[in-house]
Amino acid sequence: MRKLASVEIIDKLEPIPNADRILKATVKGWECVVSKSDNFQQGDKVVYIEVDSVLPARPEFAFLKDRKYRIKTIKLRKQISQGLILPLSYLPNKEYAVGEDVTKILNIKKFDPQLEAENKIMAVAAPKGRFTFLWKPLMRFRWFRRLYAKFHVQNEKFPTYIASKTDEERWQNITDKLEQWRDTNVPLICTEKVDGCHSYRSSVITNKGFLPIGKIVNEKLDVEVLTYNEESKCCEFKPIIDYHKILCTKPTYRIGVGSRGKGNKPKYIECTSNHEFLTQDGWKQADELTLDDTLMHYFSVINYDIQSIILGCLLGDSSINGNRKGTSYLTVLFGHSEKQVEYFNYKKQLFGNLFIEQKDTLSGYGSVIKHGILRSNEGVRRLIEEYCLVDDKFAVTQKYCDALTPMSLAFWYMDDGSLLTGTLRPKAILNTQAYDLNTIKMLVETLRNRFGLEAFIGDKEVYKGYVIYFSVESTLKFAQLIAPYVCESMRYKLPEQYRSYGCALNSVNTEVQDILPTKILSIEEFEAGHFGKHMYDLTIQDNHNYFVHSILTHNCSSTFFLDGGTFGVCSRNIWLRKEDNSPYWEIARRFQIEEALKEIQKCFGFRKIVLQGEIIGQNIQANKYKISGYDFYAYNLILDGIKVSQVKMEELLKEFRIKTVPVVYKHINVPSDLQTLNNLASGKSVLLDTQEREGIVCRNYEQGISFKAISPTFLLKEE
Repeated sequence: MRKLASVEIIDKLEPIPNADRILKATVKGWECVVSKSDNFQQGDKVVYIEVDSVLPARPEFAFLKDRKYRIKTIKLRKQISQGLILPLSYLPNKEYAVGEDVTKILNIKKFDPQLEAENKIMAVAAPKGRFTFLWKPLMRFRWFRRLYAKFHVQNEKFPTYIASKTDEERWQNITDKLEQWRDTNVPLICTEKVDGCHSYRSSVITNKGFLPIGKIVNEKLDVEVLTYNEESKCCEFKPIIDYHKILCTKPTYRIGVGSRGKGNKPKYIECTSNHEFLTQDGWKQADELTLDDTLMHYFSVINYDIQSIILGCLLGDSSINGNRKGTSYLTVLFGHSEKQVEYFNYKKQLFGNLFIEQKDTLSGYGSVIKHGILRSNEGVRRLIEEYCLVDDKFAVTQKYCDALTPMSLAFWYMDDGSLLTGTLRPKAILNTQAYDLNTIKMLVETLRNRFGLEAFIGDKEVYKGYVIYFSVESTLKFAQLIAPYVCESMRYKLPEQYRSYGCALNSVNTEVQDILPTKILSIEEFEAGHFGKHMYDLTIQDNHNYFVHSILTHNCSSTFFLDGGTFGVCSRNIWLRKEDNSPYWEIARRFQIEEALKEIQKCFGFRKIVLQGEIIGQNIQANKYKISGYDFYAYNLILDGIKVSQVKMEELLKEFRIKTVPVVYKHINVPSDLQTLNNLASGKSVLLDTQEREGIVCRNYEQGISFKAISPTFLLKEE
């Protein structure tokens, strides 16, 4: 157990300017404010209790009740106080040696915010099971999260036999060693210690359609939200981690942006001044935006295969719904007789969630017609507008013909083709009676020039309209070209020798989501509360962003090890035996840490390799560094029990694109005035110049030196 309380000597006792009732006492390098009424003297034996200690709720500690009995960094009369000094009378009456640990005697516990944050993270990342509906609402309560973390069978305690936990000693606790190191003039490398809203009506894209963010938050709707993965550059649905309803105290903004549908009317986003948006120059707050910025607009596109299928179907039996550019309902209709139900289902399978089956109808001949329609989205609309409409009417243009593929020809033929088998040498026919002669001539030229097929226009009188037919030789060539895309139920339309071909097209990735820049048309600032008393926000798993009106808006230590052939992922306290969706495993996958450690093992022959670092990001320690998603900074690389230097670690990890903690100072010596360590620790973060850094970690592993200095300024702001 860590020594949180010990018997120590008051090294200095100094007055505080403009303070009549308090003094500054120095113990082990720690500066604490004490009351003059305690009558402490320099050289007195006292009980010193470190910050982040939690005292028991006993009458003698009642003065700490308002602080929940926790020792914090505070400031009195401009003097920082870190810790608590008590007279020896708080201990049982006996003789105590200097440095003696009295933590257990006083029943003091360590306040561990990282453990609580870790419990939250692990709860969110837990795999779904039979009783998810029971434990999910219970995760709101701290006591349940602790129970869950304690008894969740997939995890074990941190494997200390692999490596020690990632705690560095504070310089105040090793002042004697610092004096020794100072005398030897040992150079140190100091790295930064990394630690890791919208109005009610704002519309959010979810897996259940567009929903107002206020409704999602107020009712804590169990929906998944469309997010953007900046690593894979793909859009994906992710669950909500947390819901935020915030009293509006900041200025509010209404941002008008260009629209990509619905008549190109502008969209308006209402948010607080500090809400972030992804721009061409990265993430910016609303109050930082200008009319020169572009925001990222979500739209969905269809891939090359689906485009080919649609263009082929429109040449055949399919039709366009809504022949007018700029309409949101522009899409494709399908209709097949019940005799072609297998072919209908084939199309349904290929289009996936893009396909919506509609009610069956009866034809004029009494037969059942099965109907389907493609879900209207940006991709379908853009395809139709770009290739299929001339003066708001369907037309086959040269651009349309140039976009045709063998897959397009296959679906055109399955829809409207037939095989003349009256002779020993069959011929394929495409029924084009619905097209005018000029269009048919354009299609014939396309078949000849692009696909090398001998195609001809059939006699109008013979075929009751113009058709396209192929020569005997080109029929075989045509069949070979389209056979991989012809489903089983339509193979009777192929020459005999091609009917045994297996269909290579079982499914395709129907829809591809992407984001494109869209212009900001207007920016208006309003006073707090203009759009309502409260504003709303969401925390989203993994990607930590979401789309509002289709516009993209917007710390924990970890250990990874390779012991022989065993790869392990650990949080600060837990060995995560089973792969899950926690940030620890996400970082392992993203940076391919297992592969990196195995490569180092292969090259150098080490049996045990440990990589330790800090994960930062949204939903971790209030996301101090204002990043989207998660990021990782390594600070320890241990090879068979030996910690390598910062320089060596950077060299080894650079090859695997794993970042290391930023260097703040190079080749400095232990300061002669130990108080200057606090000054060195203070300053702005290298990762974000508007954020106070937590402190620095000073190391020289060759000499066995390692300690940390925490910035008092940072601690005060955190408290």
